[in-house]
Amino acid sequence: MAVRLVPPPSGGLFRVGRPGRPFNWEVRQEPLPDSDRPVLNGRRWDDPNGEYPTLYCGTDRQTVFAETIAQFRLRPGLRDRILRETDEDAPDPHYDFDEPEGRVPPGYFGRALGHVLVEEEARFIDIDDVETHNELNASFGELLVELGTASQYDRGVMLGQDRRLTRRVAGFLHEHYGDQAVGIRYESRLDGAFECWALWPQARVVMYDEDVEPISVETPELVEVATRLALTLPTLEEMPQG
Repeated sequence: MAVRLVPPPSGGLFRVGRPGRPFNWEVRQEPLPDSDRPVLNGRRWDDPNGEYPTLYCGTDRQTVFAETIAQFRLRPGLRDRILRETDEDAPDPHYDFDEPEGRVPPGYFGRALGHVLVEEEARFIDIDDVETHNELNASFGELLVELGTASQYDRGVMLGQDRRLTRRVAGFLHEHYGDQAVGIRYESRLDGAFECWALWPQARVVMYDEDVEPISVETPELVEVATRLALTLPTLEEMPQG
């Protein structure tokens, strides 16, 4: 058995990241924490040992905008829960309630939109394909037994939020198929029409013609996605000047 390998999109890959360097291979990643409970924080396909970076991209602009602004959607009851559980004199630095939920903060626009082409010969592991699931069931099925999360790998398992599973699957695939593939192709949890790509460091050698453009509150694809996700964008007057 073998995993399903697919080519990159002909139109290249998009990524929202640092201005000037959206495709930054120095991204710091923490090792997967040792936990008996589901780990829901962090990115889905990061190296479980935190030894190599993984860059997250999309086939089009809409996908990368959706993936990076979805975190600002309304989360019912979150504010009240955090305020109940956090001592008033020691506020949780991960939550800033000065910025209302359901709104993309002005700080988001300090990022840039990057675009690169990828050599046609490059291959990615399709994490949503049944061939990949067959290989994982045969070669890495003990992880499911250990976690007790499912009886078999399938699309539902791959869409799960428990990073104890997804990150360890990513590490297994990188270890055993990193000489054949430069990353993982997967569908967004937000919408199956959003096609995403997780790049391993070996992808650097097959990427070329990098282009970077600024992001503004008037970027059409961002406006479109924000509307779909019921998010409000800042007005031009609210944006920092200069």
